[in-house]
Amino acid sequence: MKFEIDIDISHTDVAMAASSYVKDAIKAQTYRWMTEKYIADRVKELWDSELDKMIKHHIADSPALEGKIRQTIQKKLRAKISALMNSAENNVEDES
Repeated sequence: MKFEIDIDISHTDVAMAASSYVKDAIKAQTYRWMTEKYIADRVKELWDSELDKMIKHHIADSPALEGKIRQTIQKKLRAKISALMNSAENNVEDES
């Protein structure tokens, strides 16, 4: 008695199976306590610098925000100059 079995497996089938194994291995690795700690430590380590980069990027790409910052600085400078001029005028009047 002779049995002949023909199995046709496509490249896609093999790729899907391999992908599934890789995903399972990644999941298993990420559930380990040391992985969680490593990620938390790296986030703490990189947080400030990456946040600064993001802020600088958004400011550089935002003319409207840049304009608002300029207006705020101009208002503060005008107020300081005005206060200094008023103070100088008061000092001149007091000396007279």
